[in-house]
Amino acid sequence: MISVNGIDVSVRTYGLSAVGVYEQSGFKINTLLWAVVQQGNWYELAHKAFANAIEGGFQWPKSRWKPWFRLGLNQSSGDSNPDDGDHKTFFAMFHSKDFFTPLILKPNPRMQVRLDYHRLHLTESADRWYTGGGATANTGTVNGFTARASGGETDLGRALELIGSYIVEKNC
Repeated sequence: MISVNGIDVSVRTYGLSAVGVYEQSGFKINTLLWAVVQQGNWYELAHKAFANAIEGGFQWPKSRWKPWFRLGLNQSSGDSNPDDGDHKTFFAMFHSKDFFTPLILKPNPRMQVRLDYHRLHLTESADRWYTGGGATANTGTVNGFTARASGGETDLGRALELIGSYIVEKNC
């Protein structure tokens, strides 16, 4: 995908988001909607892609440990036909689907415990599986990403994360 002249990528991203918190008797409902589209050039191909996120949750701020439960989906487009002259893989989320559900607890004002479950997929089985550290240069022949064939598969795996944090000093 690297042209003789090196990196030839010009992508514009346009989007919108909406965030809401709705107070109820004893709990809060929170929502997030995010949508973006991209257009431009990806080397010799016309680039058209999209991504979106939807999240919702319930928080009980007056309960002990202040539980906050959320559900969400982050998704970006992939290229279902790499031979059609268009590039439809969203840059830089690279055609992924992340179904997730976090549970956040605050045992005391200085401590937080978070448990996240993720179910990860590729959006398109015909597209590649991209990895990398991010766009690293405007010129040259290295763009910071590499790709491998998906083998027609979309399942990337599952992840369970446990994160704990403690504020040692409140004025930091």
